[in-house]
This record gives sequence, structure tokens and C-alpha cells, in this order.
Amino acid sequence: MSYIKKFAKGFVQLVIISCITFLLFEVAYRYGVIDFYKAEIKVLNPNNSIESTSVDYLVFGDSFSTPTGNYVDRLRSKHTEKSFLNLSIPGTGIKQVNTFAKKKIKRYNPTHIIYQVYIGNDLLDVRHVSNWETISFARNIYWKTTDYMWSGVYINQKLKGLNRSKGNTHALKKETFSKVSYAKRQGLLFHTDANYLYKTITVQEDFLNRYNVWKEELRSFLEVIPSDVKVSIVFIPHEAQVHDRYYHHMLALGAQFDDKENVQKDDYEFYRKAVIDFKMFDNVSFYNPLAFLKQKEATEHRVYYTNDPHFSDQGQIALYEFLDTTIFDK
Repeated sequence: MSYIKKFAKGFVQLVIISCITFLLFEVAYRYGVIDFYKAEIKVLNPNNSIESTSVDYLVFGDSFSTPTGNYVDRLRSKHTEKSFLNLSIPGTGIKQVNTFAKKKIKRYNPTHIIYQVYIGNDLLDVRHVSNWETISFARNIYWKTTDYMWSGVYINQKLKGLNRSKGNTHALKKETFSKVSYAKRQGLLFHTDANYLYKTITVQEDFLNRYNVWKEELRSFLEVIPSDVKVSIVFIPHEAQVHDRYYHHMLALGAQFDDKENVQKDDYEFYRKAVIDFKMFDNVSFYNPLAFLKQKEATEHRVYYTNDPHFSDQGQIALYEFLDTTIFDK
């Protein structure tokens, strides 16, 4: 019995110590006590930009802004007279950005900030979907936990081994759509809530609540930016919004859409609502490349991978061209 009591006591102590450690780590993460993303930022930028005390363009984004040959790199190559610092971190949303944005803005004193929004999952980043009947217990627990313990996303990324390509290299090269080859997370999301993408684009039902949380987080981000700093918010659409081929790929993966017109119209509700809700910020401009991407998709090359929801090389070029003729021509 004494052995069992010692084991139980040791186990309880281990649990308590683990909980305290994780809580301290969460506090450190939320308040940016250390630079958690130093290694990722170093990969994306030349040393002279990282060590500078002033940059022209500070970019916040996710995995759309990080692969080799991304639009930020292309803008940097074109506009050599300007300095760029890419602070984009794959797998993060506005909550994670707000843990380090204020310090980075103060540190680098930018004259212009670009914030990249992705329609495909930015509302999920503020609160995940869940479905205890259709997906695993472990996945539900992870999503539920990381809604409150933001550092869980960081820990998960580190455990998986964060990389810039974000996906199966073989699948990215395939030109024929395959449910088996397609990025697993997209199908998993549709398996959890088949209507999640439609409700995101149209800001309906429970996704209106997610939008309101996202709006307040974005407001917090904008409020720490000096009023003389220009802010460009760029909305990257989901591929289903751009072309019928991608739309049908999503149907094959399990998506449900109440109305294709609402999905593919240029002035979709998420974008339209955000423009209205943030019109009080005089230094903020919104950019919607959807029509431009549709034109590129129809007349030139596929702008998304066939088996992954991210931009292809041509998609990165298209976004670069869009920004070069909008933000940089002003």
C-alpha cells in the first residue's frame, strides 16, 4: 500500500507541476515575454532587415506569405529602394499575431503595414469547429483546448516540425485532383462541418459570432499602430471562390454550399462587412484580389495547387502583380 500511496502522491505532484509549467508557458506566450518566432522570421528575411530599427513595409501573414518565391520576396526584389520585413508565421491567426505585433511595430517603426487575411481559416483561428460524432476525440480536444490555450498551436507546430512548403511535395506537383492526395486538413474541416466555408464567406449562423471575435482582435491590432502608418489589409480568397474547378473539388471533399453565387461573387459578405466595420480607421485600406485572381485563373495558369488550398507559384506571382499595381502604384 505504501508503494501505491507514494506513486499516487508522485503522480499528483507531477500533474500539478505540469499544469503550472504549462500555465506559465501560456502567459509567456500570450505576452510575448520571449521572441517565440525568432527562427521562423530569420528564415524569411535578410539579416539587414531583421537588425534594422526602421523598415518601410512590415508584413503580417500566415502560410500564404511564407513559401519560397512568395509575394513578399517578389516585392522586395522589385522595389529594391524599399525595405521589407516579413513576419508571417504559418498556422497562426489574429490572436497569435496580437501576441507579438505591438512589440514588432515599436521595434521596427514601419511606414506601411500589410496584414494578410485568408478566408479559408481565419475565422476558425478565433474559434475552431468541433464535432464529437464525426472526428476523433483527440482532434476535438486539441481544437477545444487551443481556443483557450493559444500556445498549444505553437507547441503543435514545433512538434510537427514547421516548414515553409506546408504540405506533401508529391501532392503539390500532381496536376490531377485526387481526394486521397488532397491536403488532409481541408477534408477534415468539411467532415467536421460541411457548411463551414459557406458560413465563413457569407458570415452566417455561428460564424457571425466568430467574425465578431475576429473583428475585435483585428481592432486591437489596428489600435496599436500609429495613425501616420498606412495599413493595407489584403484578403486572400479560398480557391472555391476563384473558379468552378476548385469549387467542385471542394464538393468532392465533402463541402456543402447553399448558393454558388454567394460563394463566388466578388463583393462577398466577409470582405464587404470588414470594409464597413473598419471605416473609422483613416489609415487603413482594404484590398480584394478576387476578381484579379479569377482573370488570371481563366486566362493564364492555375493560381492554386490542384491538391492543396495554397497558392501555386503562379498564384504567388498573381498576388505580387496585384499588390504591385495597387498598393505600390499609389
